Amino acid sequence: MATLTVIVTSVNDADKLKYTFEGLVEQSTEEFDVIIVDRGSDEAAKEVIKHYCDEYVGFECIEVASCLIPEARNAGMKKAKGELVYFVDGGDYIAPETIESILTAAEETKADIFVKVFRANDLVP
Repeated sequence: MATLTVIVTSVNDADKLKYTFEGLVEQSTEEFDVIIVDRGSDEAAKEVIKHYCDEYVGFECIEVASCLIPEARNAGMKKAKGELVYFVDGGDYIAPETIESILTAAEETKADIFVKVFRANDLVP
């Protein structure tokens, strides 16, 4: 099965980052790594990032100060180790089966690009 790198762009909201990172920790597969691109987070967000990078294997942070999200994603791409890349913004919810679903679809279809379209009832309040 293919491997995947999740690239997370940071935000200055520690609680939103925790929400995103907990979703990653709860994934039903371990066939992925995480690159957090810190775009100049405040101290509270930096502490959350450091905690997850220290606590969980496969979590890594790179700092790219004062850049836009596309530039942050490009910086993350340069460090990506996976065959596939999945972009997530800090504060996004990631269901526990998300990465496994992406990897399964990649294996079955041999597609180069996957796009998840959300319906209103897919979203968590």
